[in-house]
Amino acid sequence: LRTDDITMICIFIDSINEDYKDVPKRSLDAGLETFEDKSDEIESEGRRASLADKGKMNKRLEEIKTLLKASLADVPNQQGYDFQKLYTEKTAEERKCISQAINGSVMLQSMTDEQRDLILGVLQPVEVKNGDWVIRQGEEGDRFYIVEEGSFEVRISNRLAPGRISSKKSSDGGGKLVHMYHGSKAKQIHPSFGELALLYAAPRAASIISKTDGKIWSLHRDALKALILGQDGRKELVSVLRSMSELDGFKDEEIVDFASGMFEKTFKEGTMIITAGEKGSAMYVVSNGGCVINLVVNGGEDLSSNLQAMDYFGQEVITTEDGRYLTDVKATTDTKCWILEKAAIEKSMKKLQTVRDGKSSV
Repeated sequence: LRTDDITMICIFIDSINEDYKDVPKRSLDAGLETFEDKSDEIESEGRRASLADKGKMNKRLEEIKTLLKASLADVPNQQGYDFQKLYTEKTAEERKCISQAINGSVMLQSMTDEQRDLILGVLQPVEVKNGDWVIRQGEEGDRFYIVEEGSFEVRISNRLAPGRISSKKSSDGGGKLVHMYHGSKAKQIHPSFGELALLYAAPRAASIISKTDGKIWSLHRDALKALILGQDGRKELVSVLRSMSELDGFKDEEIVDFASGMFEKTFKEGTMIITAGEKGSAMYVVSNGGCVINLVVNGGEDLSSNLQAMDYFGQEVITTEDGRYLTDVKATTDTKCWILEKAAIEKSMKKLQTVRDGKSSV
């Protein structure tokens, strides 16, 4: 269940009270002048309230993004998903309906166009009948739903014991009615629910019961995770970072956080990416292309090796005291590299050290 923190106040005016008809104009003008005198103050208050609300929303969005990054640590093996089998053709009308719902989803609206197309492709159609229970309060959620057509009750039971799941046999019929979702192709209204299930597995907070025949679309959490990490190579990136001894001690969610924060940069053939002795600010993972790495040992011997996709270099800046590169690395063809900033690693290292110090003092 998703709850929206939005308050709407509607004022309906049927008519103007006749008693005010004979009020002297100067009295009305005086009131208007008083309002005008206060208008800047009112506008300022409104602006402050708007900024406060915007700040709260931005904070909530960041919290959700953080949760999504952490949840990606528990990503399924992409080979276990047959995306061709999950893929279903959609009509232009269906694609429009789904796209509208995605635009209103906090977790999906920030996806790239390519990721949205992939998500749209694997959404599964579900035909529902009047009385069907789509979600049961207390059960572990793993799917997000978009309503194409139909009406759905949201019910919460206060009688449900912890660890129990609501059902048709419940004496209270699923609990108190707290909300209704109405989907309509004619009105182009397509609400969604179950969004938090895309982040983590947790008991559902309410039951969703269909009150009409209708149609919904479902997206499984594991499919979303596999698409996000598999689509742009970040899943392999996570595996590379996990294999690095320099990052030993970091939790899985921290490694995923590193991977999600890395960006790609293209280096032209012949470009010297890093130079031995230079102060380093980042480490690199080859995305595609190729590089040659050179190390001059004490005897003056020049040792070189070729680097390919998912090989990494420059990691010494993480562990060396002065943070200088020990090797030369040059692109042998046009090459793309994932870049992990040293500052991001240092920030997490400080947090890790604080935790370790706290544990050692107990």
